[in-house]
Amino acid sequence: MATDENDVLPESYPMNGGDGEISYARNSLAQDYDILGSCMVDMADKGSIPKEKVETFNLPLYHPSPNEIEELVKENGCFSIERMEADPGSKEHMVDLEMWPMVVRAAFEAMIRNHFGFGDEMIEELFEIYKKKRSDNVSIFEADDVLALVQLNIVLKRNNW
Repeated sequence: MATDENDVLPESYPMNGGDGEISYARNSLAQDYDILGSCMVDMADKGSIPKEKVETFNLPLYHPSPNEIEELVKENGCFSIERMEADPGSKEHMVDLEMWPMVVRAAFEAMIRNHFGFGDEMIEELFEIYKKKRSDNVSIFEADDVLALVQLNIVLKRNNW
């Protein structure tokens, strides 16, 4: 537990990966976001970007668990779940050191540029640091207990039809 609202301990993590089978600790995407965040911290430590900008940057992502989705569908009441399957996919793309950084860049570059006011040079620096850190930590994504991207396939039936 942090001592005040501004403290973040190294062993504390935001919970954005649901519970059970797709928990934060086992979620490869969550670990990848941590690496990207650590690159921003490195740039702030060098003075390339203000620490305040790093502290206020947030990826507006949430990865619900199947249980959370079931609860939300029931609470909504408009649909019933006919079938739900979790497809863990392959970890191959997560360890591809050329392709995966391009995926992350395509997904988040505009948001990062907007928040930090980065031009081309700064965005290049960030993603070069990211590629290096990802390469240094690729074993994280190869571990047997780390999940690859999980895709939920859900068949809903509209109620009262």
